[in-house]
Amino acid sequence: MTNSVGGFEQLAPEAKVNDGKLHTFIIKDLSLPLIIKIIPSLIKGEIKGHEEVEYIQTSKLHLSTSEELAINIDGDEGCPLPFQANVLHKHLRLFVPRTI
Repeated sequence: MTNSVGGFEQLAPEAKVNDGKLHTFIIKDLSLPLIIKIIPSLIKGEIKGHEEVEYIQTSKLHLSTSEELAINIDGDEGCPLPFQANVLHKHLRLFVPRTI
């Protein structure tokens, strides 16, 4: 992950593409009043400190619920729960050709 999610910059400024972690934000109550309440924190990049938001850094993530919910990845709706993700740290090597 990078520090930009869904067009919002600086949600997790310490996040690096190669840090081996998923930087995950869980909004505890996704009601309209709460969304309106957290928008200023979101814009200022202070969402991690909000009382209704849980911030997790992990290399493995498993999400499940008794409700029918779908995950949201980078602002886009994803698959329905349950969901599992594992970081394959340093698993992909890229070679970039030099330009002359």
